[in-house]
Amino acid sequence: MGKPYVSDFEKFIDQYKIEHPEVVIEQRRGWSSFWEADVKPGDRENAKGSLAPDDQYGFQNKLHG
Repeated sequence: MGKPYVSDFEKFIDQYKIEHPEVVIEQRRGWSSFWEADVKPGDRENAKGSLAPDDQYGFQNKLHG
């Protein structure tokens, strides 16, 4: 079996990340700021009052039941 296909763009990005490791560090920092947020104990309870009610089209809010 031969080598898997790698597009020119993928080769370029891989080489760019090798030459510019700070880009990868910034990506990780940005990712964590959006996806690894600290949730305070009272935040979930405070948010329940601001959620929209069930619209009867199948888009129920999981926190309401």
